[in-house]
Parts: sequence; structure tokens; C-alpha cells
Amino acid sequence: MKKLILPALLLGLLVACNTTTDGFKLEGSLSGEVENGTQVFLKKTDEANQLIEVDTTTLENGKFTFTGSSEMPELHYLLISRVRGNIPVVIENGNIEVNAQKDSLAFAKIKGTLQNDLFADFLEESRGLANRAKSMSDEMRNASAVQDTAVMNSLRDEYFELQEEAKTFEFTFVKENPE
Repeated sequence: MKKLILPALLLGLLVACNTTTDGFKLEGSLSGEVENGTQVFLKKTDEANQLIEVDTTTLENGKFTFTGSSEMPELHYLLISRVRGNIPVVIENGNIEVNAQKDSLAFAKIKGTLQNDLFADFLEESRGLANRAKSMSDEMRNASAVQDTAVMNSLRDEYFELQEEAKTFEFTFVKENPE
């Protein structure tokens, strides 16, 4: 009997380790005042770049779930009824976790699959560059208001450098993450 238990356990462990995910499971949580029964839509863009509905579920106690399968990673959007904005998410086979605030969907935390983790890293770095650009723009506006041409010229040069940094970042990110 003991001779049968060990091989059975090893076989079970081997099967468990080699199991591939046949589909995706997207589990989300939304904090903020949102009523139970609120619809959550999973959408993607068509050839005309229009959002089309893929699936719908309802929010219960701040939680929602979508399941399905995906032949390849594809960008989708989560929209919540009566809530402004959307959450971009890469649908690919695996477990995807989305955590968001009702009033700031654009800053949702998405993790769980390779493409979503990479996408989150890309968005975080892009937001940092965008924040720096906005700050420079504000400083340039202030310098313009007081007609400080030296500061304006310096900021303009710095802004051009930031634009090059952004282009380089995007190219490098894609090159370093070919998946």
C-alpha cells in the first residue's frame, strides 16, 4: 500500500505543476459607493475603433468576475455603469486581478498575468513622464506670465529633452519586452 501512495502523490504533484491555464479569470474589486447589481462591462475595440461589448456581469459587495478564454493577449476595457472612465486590461489566459477606486478608474491596479504586469509597468513610467511634462508646462506658463525669457528658453530645452526621453523609453520598453 505504501508503495502505491508515494507514486500517486508524485504523479499528482507532477500533474499539478504542469497544468496550464485554459482560460482567464478576471476578478475585480471596486471601492467607493457603488450599488449592488451595478453592471460591469468588458469591451474591446472593433475595426472602426469603436467599443463593442464582449461580456457583462454585476457588482456584488464591491466585487465582480469575468471568465472565458483568449487565443492571444488582447486589450480590453472595463466600464462600470454610471461611473465615469474605464480601466484598460489585457485579456489573456490566466488569473487577472483588478483593484480600483470608483472615482479614479484610470489608476486601477491590475496584476496577475505577464502582459498585465508589463502594461502596468509601462503605464506607471508613462505617467511619471507625463507628470514631469505637466510640471514643466506649468512652470513655462508662469515664466511666460512674468516674461522671464531665460527661464522659458531653459524650460523649452528641458521639455525637448523630455520628449526624446519619452520616445526612447517607449522604444526601449518594447525592445526589452518582446513578449
